[in-house]
Amino acid sequence: MTATTAPTCMYDVNPCEGARISPHDRCLAHLSTHERASFLQGLTAGSDLDFSGVIFTQELVDELTPVLRRIGGFNLVQFSGAQFLTSVDLSQMSFQGDCLFDNATFHESVTFERSSFQSSGSFLRCKFLDAANFSGSHIGSIDFSEALFKSADFSKISYAASLNFHEATFSDFVTFEQSHIGYAHFTHTKFHQSRFWSTTFTQSPAFNEAQFSDHASFEKAAFEGGAEFAKATFKYASFREAKFSELASFRRARFGSATMTRIHFRGIAAFNMAYIDRHLNFAGCRFDSYFLGPLRAQHVNMANTVFQSTVRIEISAESLNLHRAKFEAPAAFHVRHAVVKVTDINPTFPITIASHGEQFEAQDELLPDNLGSEPLGKLRDLTGADGALMILNDIDLRQCRFEGAYHLDQISLEGRCRFSSPPRKIKWGKSWLPMRIWTQRKVLEEERSWRASTTRHALDRAGWGDSDRVADVQDIAAIYRQLRKALEDGLNEPGAADFYYGEMEMRRRDDEISRSERGLLHAYWALSGYGLRASRSIGWLLSAMAVTVLLMTSWGIPGSEPKQQARGVIAAPGTETTFVVNKSDPTLELPVKKRYTGERLEKAGQVVLNSVVFRSSGQDLTRSGTWIEMVSRFTEPVLLGFAALAVRGRIKRS
Repeated sequence: MTATTAPTCMYDVNPCEGARISPHDRCLAHLSTHERASFLQGLTAGSDLDFSGVIFTQELVDELTPVLRRIGGFNLVQFSGAQFLTSVDLSQMSFQGDCLFDNATFHESVTFERSSFQSSGSFLRCKFLDAANFSGSHIGSIDFSEALFKSADFSKISYAASLNFHEATFSDFVTFEQSHIGYAHFTHTKFHQSRFWSTTFTQSPAFNEAQFSDHASFEKAAFEGGAEFAKATFKYASFREAKFSELASFRRARFGSATMTRIHFRGIAAFNMAYIDRHLNFAGCRFDSYFLGPLRAQHVNMANTVFQSTVRIEISAESLNLHRAKFEAPAAFHVRHAVVKVTDINPTFPITIASHGEQFEAQDELLPDNLGSEPLGKLRDLTGADGALMILNDIDLRQCRFEGAYHLDQISLEGRCRFSSPPRKIKWGKSWLPMRIWTQRKVLEEERSWRASTTRHALDRAGWGDSDRVADVQDIAAIYRQLRKALEDGLNEPGAADFYYGEMEMRRRDDEISRSERGLLHAYWALSGYGLRASRSIGWLLSAMAVTVLLMTSWGIPGSEPKQQARGVIAAPGTETTFVVNKSDPTLELPVKKRYTGERLEKAGQVVLNSVVFRSSGQDLTRSGTWIEMVSRFTEPVLLGFAALAVRGRIKRS
C-alpha cells in the first residue's frame, strides 16, 4: 500500500484528500470499517508501505498497528512527514527492512519497547512532543539527527550497532541505562537530564561539543573503545566507577562540577585545557597510562588515586588533595595557586610538587585560571607522609604542617621554598622588658602555632596569629633537626642555619632539659643567637671592649711609669760587684678627674685590642688592671669567635 498526502491542516482538512492510494486508488480513511479491515488483511510480507505525510488519528492507528504487528516483514515502511495525533504503541514490533520516520511528528507518546530494527531506521528531524520509549529494543542502525525529544527511554537496549543523535535535542529526561551500544554519535547534541548508568559502548562514542544543561550521569558506564568528549559542556557530570579501556578525551571540555570517582583509566586520560568551574573529584581513580593537562578547577580531589605509570599533571586550582594517593611510577605535579594536601602517602618513586610561574599554555592557547594574583603553589599538610622521595620546588610552606611526617631528613627542598617568619614590627607591652624585637628567620607552622597559644606572656604571643592545633616543643625541635639535615645534605648550609636556630629555640624552651643546660642555651642565645647572629656577637664584643677600656682607664693604667732601683754593695776596686735591680709596683695615685686623658685611653685601647686576639699587650698595669686584662683575654676572643662563626654560617659553601 502506498499513501501520499500533503495536508494543509491537521484538523480541518480530510487527511486523505487528494491522496493517491495504490493499488485500489482510494484513500484508506474514506473506506468503510469493513472495507479497511478487508484491505489491511490482504497485505503480505515483502510489500513496501508508504504513509508519508499521512495524519494518523486514533482510529487509523488502531487499525494499522495490528497489521504491522502481524506481518512485520515489510521491505520498506515509510512514515516520513507523518503526523501522529494520538499515542502509538509499536512495542515488540519487528522491522526487517528499512523504517523511515523522517520529519514525522508524534504529538503524544510513542513506544517501540522491545522492538527490533533489523536493518536501519531513520528519524531525521523527527519530533517527539511527548514520551518516546525505545527500551529493550534491538537496533541495527538508527539515525536521530536533528530530532527533537521531550523525554526518551533508550534503556536496556540489547544491542545497537549504530546510533546517531547528531544535533538532536532532549528537552527533558533521557536514559540509556544498561544499554549495549556499538557506535554512538552525539556531536552537538543538547541534553537536559541524561542517564547512562551501566551503559556499554563497544566503540568510542562521540560526544564532541555536546551540551548537558543539567545532571549527566555516566555511572558504571563501560567505554570499551574509549570516548570523545572534546569541547563538551556539562553543568554537573558523574562518571563514578566508569571504565575507559582506551583514550578518554575531555579536551577543552567545560564542567560546572564533575565526579569521576573510582574510574579505571586504562588508556590516556586527556584533560588538556579542560575547565571546571567548581569541583573535580578523582578520588579512588586508577590511571594506567598518561594524564594530559593542563586543566583548571576550583578544587581537585585525587585522594586514594593510583598512578600506575609516569605522569605529569598540570593543574590550576584553589586546592589539590592527594591524601593516600599511591604512586607506582614517578609523578610530577605542576600547580598554580593550589593549596596541596599530601597526607598518608608512601611513594616508591620520586614525587615532585612544583609551582608553575607562568600561565599554562597548550597549542599557543592560554588556559584561563582567574584564581588570584599569587600563582605560587602552597603545601598545607604532610601528616603521615614519607618524605624520602618527595621533591618540593618553589612551594609556599608558610602554613604547612610537618608534624607526623617521617624521613623529613631526606626530603628535597629546591628552588625558592617559602616559610613563615616572626613578626616584623616591634611589639610593646607590660613586662620587665616592655619591648619584643624578633630577628627574621624561617619559622615552621608548628612553632608559629606554639608561640601563638602556649607562651605565657601576652607580649610574647603578639603578632604570631592564632592556632587551634599545638605541637610539643620536642616534636618541633625534631622537625627542625630533620629539615636542617635535609638542607645540609643538599649543600645548602646557609639555608639550614635558620632551622638550626629554630631547633635550639625549642630546646631552650623544653622543660624536660636540665636547668643547667637550659641556662647554657639561654647564654648562647643571648650572646650570639646560637652562633648565628653576628651582629649580636659583635655588639656584645664592642660593649665588652668599651667596658674594658673604661675599667683600664679607671683602675688598670698606672699614674706614672714605674722606676727601676739598683741595690748592692760596692766592693774594693778590681773585685766583682753585684747589683740587684728592682722595679717598683705600678700604682695609680692620680685623682679621678685626671685619669681620663687621651694618652691613658690610647694605652687602654691597646691593651683591649691585644686581649681580643688573645695576646698580652706588654703594658705595665696595676694589680686591678692585670685581673681586668685576664678576664678580657678570656671573654672577648670568645665573642669574636661567635661573630666569626655566625658569618661563616651565612656564607659557608660546602
